[in-house]
Amino acid sequence: MSGHIKNPLTIIAIFAGLVETSGTVVLPIIAPDLQSIYIWFLMAFPIVLIVAFFLTLNFNHKVLYSPSDFSDEGNFIRLVKATPEESQKKREKEIQDLEICLDVANGESAQGDENDEEVIVPFADKHGKREKEQYLLSSKVEEIERAAVKKVSKEFGLEFTPECIIGVPRAEVLYDGVASSGRDMFALEVKYFKNDNVNLRVFDKLLAKSKIISDYYERDSSGSLLLKIHVVIEDDDANIEKVREKLEHYLEGYNVSHQIEVQRVTDLLTYAA
Repeated sequence: MSGHIKNPLTIIAIFAGLVETSGTVVLPIIAPDLQSIYIWFLMAFPIVLIVAFFLTLNFNHKVLYSPSDFSDEGNFIRLVKATPEESQKKREKEIQDLEICLDVANGESAQGDENDEEVIVPFADKHGKREKEQYLLSSKVEEIERAAVKKVSKEFGLEFTPECIIGVPRAEVLYDGVASSGRDMFALEVKYFKNDNVNLRVFDKLLAKSKIISDYYERDSSGSLLLKIHVVIEDDDANIEKVREKLEHYLEGYNVSHQIEVQRVTDLLTYAA
């Protein structure tokens, strides 16, 4: 039977069939006063099973398949397209990291002159202004990510799927774009900064998980993963080459196959227009 049980769907079907069959067989030998309760169970069980199945299909459908369900088993780990909620959560985290970078860079100027008079701003106004700034920043980051995906798709000659999750048993990453060619996969991660004061620590979790995914993919699928890091900087006077060299040196410690591109926002948006 092991040759026929290849994925969770088969197990679910066998389980449901056994329960219904055994339930029907034992019904006549159950005490008459308990038969009505048992009949209700036999009627309710398939309904509960169907509801649970479709909820799983809608919210976590990747668990219903196994690698053998694909003509190329390497496709198993690039199954999932990120939900809008997952994409928004990631973008909020990136904006938070960006704000931390700005706070560090502007620490001295943020303290102000001791002789300056304090300007009292109503809480509601501050709250509304902050929400507006975050909304505008989120929209800009989204625009930059779309432009980067378009640019990289042209350069690689591949169709990058935006906001795609690659997951393996010990790591899962939502990349800004994912493409494949045979057994080789290409992951794009876009990082936006206001200036060349780039906080390299924001790459730590990405690089660590990408290393796990790369090792898993090479070992189990005989393929490769190339991580394309696209840093986009707002400041037109930023030292692009300096940022690229710092990032290249930083990535040496992770031993992940990668490409690095550092570009100004104006150049990227002009190219992708």
